Amino acid sequence: MEIYEHHTEKRIETREHYTYLINILIGAYNAGKLPEIKDIIIEPEYGYVASIKYNSGEHRVLYGHDPGFNSGSAEQLANDKGYTKFLLRENGIDCARGSEFLLPWWADMLRQSDRQQFNHSMRDTKEALGYIDESLGFPVYIKPSRGSQGVGVARVETAEELDKLLNQYNEERVKVAVIEEELKMPDYRILVFDDEVVNAYERRPFSVKGDGVSNLEQLIDLKHKTLVDSGRDIHFERQLPIIMNKLGKMGLSMTDIIPKGTDVRLMDISNLSAGGTPVDVGEVMHQRWRDLAVRVARIFDLRICGVDLACKDITQSDSEYGVIEVNATPGAKQFMASGVAQQEKLEDIFVKFFRTL
Repeated sequence: MEIYEHHTEKRIETREHYTYLINILIGAYNAGKLPEIKDIIIEPEYGYVASIKYNSGEHRVLYGHDPGFNSGSAEQLANDKGYTKFLLRENGIDCARGSEFLLPWWADMLRQSDRQQFNHSMRDTKEALGYIDESLGFPVYIKPSRGSQGVGVARVETAEELDKLLNQYNEERVKVAVIEEELKMPDYRILVFDDEVVNAYERRPFSVKGDGVSNLEQLIDLKHKTLVDSGRDIHFERQLPIIMNKLGKMGLSMTDIIPKGTDVRLMDISNLSAGGTPVDVGEVMHQRWRDLAVRVARIFDLRICGVDLACKDITQSDSEYGVIEVNATPGAKQFMASGVAQQEKLEDIFVKFFRTL
């Protein structure tokens, strides 16, 4: 273990394999921005865990991308998309219409348990197609009830695509699938800390712009390289099948040359980890959406959270909307790497986090 005390002149060395959160902590500490902190312990081999000791004697633990502000039960609840939707609905907050379905392997296990064997309200994915036909209609969005960064999330347009995805989920041992209607509205992330909105931005899906010369494969490679060079942690190898499927539906191939100025949207999700682009909306967002995000954070008993919001017009108070998800450990690395101004903004926010007990 490495222990650093603020009253010494020894500086903490940042390391590439440390999490971005710990490296931000180190940078702020070295710059003298954290006078409340007495010492810091960092696990050096992986740089995934740190302990902060304050002058008051209080401690805070950082684990991965979790800054240590929320309770375990609050985080567990927010990390479950099915229970999240339940709590939102019960509190009168609009969210996408949808329901949860057990994957067959998990349903079989639960039905053998003493506690659940007489629970006849459980629904498995064999009922999913009927539910979609009767209640939603295609297209729908399907996602694992637990997960992050858009992994496993898909826009499904046909019964064949539904069957293929649910079989994949079952093989991957996903326990519960969330199926919900498509919200055809812009997607926003609103970051809340201690009842205050500290950041808000629109998330635009990964796309490329044609130059009249390069084919799609070249445009995608260039965009990917630009994102990685800027510090974005983008792994397109797991997104490529989704991109190829999207291109097929649009009647395009990797060898097609896109006319100059033409935008081609390549993803159905807007997560920054999937190549999405953030556009700051903090100055134009109506107060109603600030109040809504703070209310959601209070309902879930979260000191820090990211509220993902679909909203037709973020500048208007009476706009159509739906809360998509609530994130108890909202990652900021992708946003920070999208520009110098964004990095400075998030660093200031994290300094505020670390100075607060």
